[in-house]
Amino acid sequence: MNNLSYTCFINGIAHETRQKWAIECANYIDKQNFGFDKKIVCFDEFNENKVSENTKNILKNNGWEILIVNFHSRSQTLKHVLDSEKNDVFVYVEDDVLVDMPKKEDTDKAFEEFYGERRCGMISMSVGGGGYDWLKYRDWE
Repeated sequence: MNNLSYTCFINGIAHETRQKWAIECANYIDKQNFGFDKKIVCFDEFNENKVSENTKNILKNNGWEILIVNFHSRSQTLKHVLDSEKNDVFVYVEDDVLVDMPKKEDTDKAFEEFYGERRCGMISMSVGGGGYDWLKYRDWE
């Protein structure tokens, strides 16, 4: 399983505050220089909330692909992106979580190891908690 390809996916919603959080999340990930092959932020637009051109430009200028959906469902958004992406490793992050990425070498090793009869199949940087509680550590206000 050498030379794994990695996608980082931030699952967001288009509410104005959540757009700020998604940008902060993306910036925090970028500062860690993990070396993703592809970076995606998908915003779910609903209840009259739309992604601003400013948000799109900030993320695009930092190498993030922007997807817009109207599912009103994080799980449907996740399924939509998973169905369309073909990279080996998919790192899932929600827009309201800052994550400390592991070393890429450690992640590669996790996917090479067997756990009983199974290999590791997913790394979620949100399910079960992230590195920070946004209410305590957000610095953009």
